Amino acid sequence: MSQQPHYTSNLIHILKQTESLIKEYGCAHTTLKMIMEKADVSKGAIYHYVKSKDELFGLMLQKNIADIDKSFWEILNEECVDLSKPLKIIAEGLTYFLNKEDVSNPIFIYLLSKKENPSVQKVLDEFYQFSEKQASSWIQAGQEGGVIDSTIDADHTASSFLTYSYGLRITQLLSPERIPALIEEFYSLMFERLSPTT
Repeated sequence: MSQQPHYTSNLIHILKQTESLIKEYGCAHTTLKMIMEKADVSKGAIYHYVKSKDELFGLMLQKNIADIDKSFWEILNEECVDLSKPLKIIAEGLTYFLNKEDVSNPIFIYLLSKKENPSVQKVLDEFYQFSEKQASSWIQAGQEGGVIDSTIDADHTASSFLTYSYGLRITQLLSPERIPALIEEFYSLMFERLSPTT
């Protein structure tokens, strides 16, 4: 899974069926056999994209970021004139997993619990790098469009925001009641950090 796959209709179908199984049975109890039966595909159809269930879960994490990336560019192409709209997309890109209907955080926590496995660590590393790259590209695009401070380091800022985002993942698991206030604080932090200087 070293390269971002093309999300064909078949792969999207597999991911959607996998999501349905995770909601019903959880990550640990969802097997490739169950996924094949639910999606009505062969093992070869799945192995065309990944080598394991854990890699498939990693694709599910990346797919969310890819969807948000598409939304970001649509907003930016609408000739936005201030930070509010692109910031909303960036915030969604860093907090989408807080949606109770989203299986991203259960997947992330499941993979994190197996990080001693080198292949799982690779999946987590690739997800982090992909997320950081996308966040950085959003900031750079906003800078070029004049709605984000041109003097900030996009890579460093993306890394800082992602670190906060990962903290929210753990907080959601341990103290979910704190999440609303922390999201508001995160949004304010991003707005202050990204706003162009006058």
